[in-house]
Amino acid sequence: MSGLRLFYFFFFVALGIYSPAFPRWLEAHGIAGFELGLIAATSPVMGLLSPPFFGWLADRTGLRRSMVAVTTGLAALAVALLALLTATGAPGFALTLGCVAVFAFFRAPMGSLADTIALESGAPYGPLRLWGSLGFLLAAVAAGRWLDPTSPGLLFAIATALACAGIVAWWLPARSRMPGASASTAQPGSGALSLLRQDPALRLLFVCALCFEMAHSAYDLCFSLHLRDEGLTPGTAGILWAVGVLAEVGFFLVAERLLERYGAAPLLVLGAAATALRLGLLSVLHGVPALVLLQSLHALTFGATWTALMRIVRDESRPESLGALRAMVSATAAVGGAGGMLVWGTAYRSLGSSLTFRGAAGVAVLATLFALACAGRLGLRPSHRGVVARQAKSFP
Repeated sequence: MSGLRLFYFFFFVALGIYSPAFPRWLEAHGIAGFELGLIAATSPVMGLLSPPFFGWLADRTGLRRSMVAVTTGLAALAVALLALLTATGAPGFALTLGCVAVFAFFRAPMGSLADTIALESGAPYGPLRLWGSLGFLLAAVAAGRWLDPTSPGLLFAIATALACAGIVAWWLPARSRMPGASASTAQPGSGALSLLRQDPALRLLFVCALCFEMAHSAYDLCFSLHLRDEGLTPGTAGILWAVGVLAEVGFFLVAERLLERYGAAPLLVLGAAATALRLGLLSVLHGVPALVLLQSLHALTFGATWTALMRIVRDESRPESLGALRAMVSATAAVGGAGGMLVWGTAYRSLGSSLTFRGAAGVAVLATLFALACAGRLGLRPSHRGVVARQAKSFP
């Protein structure tokens, strides 16, 4: 599992530079408001298009390692090209949009493919995924302190981290080792779409994921802009991002024990409710101490929600459809994220941070209601936890 840990680390180093700083880089190059939201929306839009295709292809061929390495390398090249264009002059909206779209297309399946490898391994997901959180944490602090968020150096740093992730990807397992991964051994009705049609709990889970990502995208897009408008320096902003990720790491360390004791469904409800609370308070609280407190909720808003989503997907799928179902979750979340990016980017410029975060909190309340409905469906299955335990043992 050392290859997977290192891949998560470098992949999230790239995201730890990109997420806090890229909105500021865009504004520094004259891209704001709807244009900023449109560029930011390329990531969830491509998350809708590419993960299902790569997930289906991975389930059919089992060649996950090659796909992870190739997509990571191409994403690195797209960012490097944008950095070169910036170094020779302002690239403009159209070229920036094109480069970001290519980057987003190849970046989107990386996480879902790596998550599928982690789920297939049978190893606890949290301790593997926390290496990504550590990478994000270190990168967010370092970028805030030493990288100018308006310079080409920021983009070159992202490309370098992705290139390292692409190299490390060749240490991952070459093929899926899951029994039943081939079409010839698949059970009738075991495809991802068939499972979705047959299982109301999965459908509710997908709607919850869509609403959650729509709400959480307000944080992803607007938090750095909010910190700037609060008068905080890039270094302080990087530390605040790191506080959130540190809380996330702490959750991942205890995630397996919480899942064993309480199950995934209650954690899903808790994570969605914490998201509504966090976004609502972000609209009214000010000052570094309050922001540190709110950032600590990232343990629940991302850590608990994502861990619960991954566990429910694993437990409700069959081996031959895991990759496709995991990719469909990414695609569903991408729809919510794309809509959110377009709405929140425009709302932030027109209405300000307070109303933007209040609106996002309202969407998170919807996610909580769907999480409750999903938990209720899962709770109607008396033998669910026993079946889950047996299925988990069947993974290699």
